[in-house]
Amino acid sequence: MFSRIAQSGGSRDEEALIMAALQRSPTVFRARNSVFIGQEGDVSVLDVGQLKEEEQVQVLEKLVTAINEDTEAFFRRVRRRFEA
Repeated sequence: MFSRIAQSGGSRDEEALIMAALQRSPTVFRARNSVFIGQEGDVSVLDVGQLKEEEQVQVLEKLVTAINEDTEAFFRRVRRRFEA
């Protein structure tokens, strides 16, 4: 449904567009997929059930970092994602 999008200087805009499309998707799709910004700045939607071991480690590290930085903001984003 979605594919990788190369960064063209507007990764925030691209991320917002992808999030809007993701929010219009069925709940099951939203629960199994995540928007991910890679180390090079490329924005993609990942099926978390299909990740390779290396990708799993990257996603988990980013998740732990996000939780440690601001727990309330993290859970607010999760809640907002599932309420949409």
